[in-house]
Amino acid sequence: MPIVGFNFTKITAEKGEIAKGDININANVAIKDAKDTKIKMADNKQKTIKVDFHYSAKYEPKVGNIDFEGNLIILEEGKKANEILASWKKNKKLPEDCAAMVMNSVLTKSIIEGIVISRDIGLPPPIQLPSISQKNKDKSYVG
Repeated sequence: MPIVGFNFTKITAEKGEIAKGDININANVAIKDAKDTKIKMADNKQKTIKVDFHYSAKYEPKVGNIDFEGNLIILEEGKKANEILASWKKNKKLPEDCAAMVMNSVLTKSIIEGIVISRDIGLPPPIQLPSISQKNKDKSYVG
């Protein structure tokens, strides 16, 4: 089940109050809709499914927010595509394997874009970036 398209349709970012103390970042991804798209891909045995999503990163207390809306296109074999669409129609949930793939893709692209936007408006990145700490600050290295 490859993802053959990914689009952001709406990007909003807002910087609020100046941070005083710790900042908490609450990130969330929601799948808003899934539907047959009728895009002709490969052969008649495959279908495309358009999945709409919303990603948000809220900086608390009232420091700012970053929001993305968009969609991605999944290419799937006809029977499996029908199962995915039926699951969505019945209980507004994608099958577990499909949902995991969609969420991981949305998170990856949204976090990367969120890092760039947070830099541009002066907010911390929406994820904890890795850092290196020195255990022995007294030792120096001359190379």
